[in-house]
Amino acid sequence: MVAQQKYLKILTPADWLIILGTLSVLVGGLLSAACAHDPSRIIMWASAYLVLAAGAVQVALGLLLKKLTPLNDMRNLYSALVLYNVGGVGVIIGTALKTSVVGPTILVLSEVFLALALAAIFYSARGAKRSKWLVAMYILLGVMFISMLIGLILSALIHLS
Repeated sequence: MVAQQKYLKILTPADWLIILGTLSVLVGGLLSAACAHDPSRIIMWASAYLVLAAGAVQVALGLLLKKLTPLNDMRNLYSALVLYNVGGVGVIIGTALKTSVVGPTILVLSEVFLALALAAIFYSARGAKRSKWLVAMYILLGVMFISMLIGLILSALIHLS
């Protein structure tokens, strides 16, 4: 038990992003494989979301954060880790419930969580040495933020029509 506690203490937020991102890719792939015999639009979307937004992006952010030094504000990164994953689950739930009354509300709230997570990561990198890794992370954060805005706009247009 003590060895397990020591191991958990050495995992950084970047490590957790990589672990949870990898698990998201695996779950998304398993979901796709399990539902391939009778695919529905929402299940295929959820599978792609798990693999790309919840998985690959999270792994990329974790790997980029490991390249950046120094990162002084670990509290922000732990907050980002929680917000990103809660937001991601909320996006899937909100999208699945988009025809209900609460679906759009859950979706918007989840997008706020994701935006706060991205902002926390951006803020945490403020003291990092300028490098190609920092530029790559800023580009990834920007692409994610713009993608979220586009997704919200499309969701609103679909819900209003």
